[in-house]
Amino acid sequence: MASDTPRAATDATIDTATRRRAMAALVLTVTFWSFNFVVGRAVAGQIPPLTLSFLRWFFAFLLFSLIAWPHVLRDRSGLIRAWPKLLLMGLTSVAGYNTFVYLALERTTAINAVILNATMPIAIAVMAALAGVDRLGRNQLAGIIVSFCGVAYIVAGGDPMALLHLKIGAGDLWILGATLSWGVYSVALRFKPAWLHPFSLLWANMLIGMLALSPLALTEVLDGRLPVVSATTVAAVAYVAIFPSIIAYILWNGAVAKIGPNRAGLFMHLMPILTPVWSMLFLGERLGPHHLVGGIAILAGLVLTTRTSRAARG
Repeated sequence: MASDTPRAATDATIDTATRRRAMAALVLTVTFWSFNFVVGRAVAGQIPPLTLSFLRWFFAFLLFSLIAWPHVLRDRSGLIRAWPKLLLMGLTSVAGYNTFVYLALERTTAINAVILNATMPIAIAVMAALAGVDRLGRNQLAGIIVSFCGVAYIVAGGDPMALLHLKIGAGDLWILGATLSWGVYSVALRFKPAWLHPFSLLWANMLIGMLALSPLALTEVLDGRLPVVSATTVAAVAYVAIFPSIIAYILWNGAVAKIGPNRAGLFMHLMPILTPVWSMLFLGERLGPHHLVGGIAILAGLVLTTRTSRAARG
């Protein structure tokens, strides 16, 4: 039987074609996730946050079961044996990250939330290094620093002095919890059983996360916070159930397996670029010059992090 212990992805073990496919998958993944924020804002006040999270994964689970069930049946004995790992991944990804973000956005400002959420690649890199599944090289460290500066410049609106007025509150702690949760999930992916089909893994994560979210959503119902049923809310639930949940997670899991959690995590820094674009197109918000300046820094960080070393090429 193949070993469950992952081998760290390095420049020397990743060919150019594989790296490019993984990078393309990550760009598409972050695109779906960034638009998810716009959809969430569009239905704010119409669907309570915990209810939205539950509905997202409930319908995603039903739809995904249609295509994943043959793999689940084949892997059913292995799923039972691997339940501790699956429980960790399901709680930190499906149930953890998204729920923490929704809770944070009710308690903190957007600038605080985005800045703290931008620490996710750092959390992933540090956890991966501590777990021994990936090494933090000089290019990766430089890329993290450069791209994080770009993110900070964007959320500060081009005024770095605005960062001095940040206050850490309950919402900020929820965001930090979200980044740590996703960091644990990304590293845990490297420890999944090699024989487990990706669809079986995602199905199990959805099931675990959905079950964990159900009592949380019930508290909103019992509190009288019921979702509004309309064409807009139905379309919103359909989008979040399919694109950022099913398709994006399949792409993310595959990319992490190919290039490692460090490089994959840095692509999350594209969200402060993409989300304002979607907001401008669909919510009527304005894109300022600070987004362009910060975007250049973010892209420079991505180049540094994904660039192969001379030794690997030589």
